[in-house]
Amino acid sequence: MRIPRKAYSAMRAEFSLLKTATMGPVNPKRTAYNAAAMLLTGRGVPCDPRAGYELMLTAAEQDCIEAQLYVAMVRLTGCVGEPDTPSIRRIPFHKPDRREAVPLLESVGAPDERLMDRRFEIVDADEEEAIYYMRKAAHNQGDYTGTSVGDAEFLLAKCADEGFGREMDHDEAAELYLRAAAHGSLAAREKVKALPAYQIEQAKARLRMKNTSANTKRIGRTGRSGN
Repeated sequence: MRIPRKAYSAMRAEFSLLKTATMGPVNPKRTAYNAAAMLLTGRGVPCDPRAGYELMLTAAEQDCIEAQLYVAMVRLTGCVGEPDTPSIRRIPFHKPDRREAVPLLESVGAPDERLMDRRFEIVDADEEEAIYYMRKAAHNQGDYTGTSVGDAEFLLAKCADEGFGREMDHDEAAELYLRAAAHGSLAAREKVKALPAYQIEQAKARLRMKNTSANTKRIGRTGRSGN
């Protein structure tokens, strides 16, 4: 679809403002993410996956949770796809060797094969880096995280459950599934339904012990139990 000249000019101006603001005093992580999304999708500016990914890395390091999830999926698949937060939240867990069979972040309409080749040439799949950004998202304490914390915890749970990028640990996976479900991950809620009852109860007991231990340490540091 051809973009009207006025709309195109407006989007170019929007991109210029966003890029200028990425290191500014007003919520730079959001402006970096939005500018990166424009470069990755070609919205108002020529599509440039490499420059978009670099800006997305900036946003991720500035604790933008959507960027952290996006970068995690890029490092998981080795493909700098278009950012789509709802799709990121619904993605199935799969390994890099399946990336061509099950695209994670598909563009609307027919894909540009040359652009897709470029998207796979920018970064290599790296399991450890993917887990690093999943953990950053899982521990993100921003004001507008929505269900993204739960999404990150669900991905970490799958890594633990299937031994992907780390040692397999079903106990930790069960705990992470419960945390993810509590933080709004629909995929985690479905997974918890399928877990054996004894595994759920054991995981809940371990989480209670961890929470009690954390509270005890917090009280010890502050010297009081009140607010």
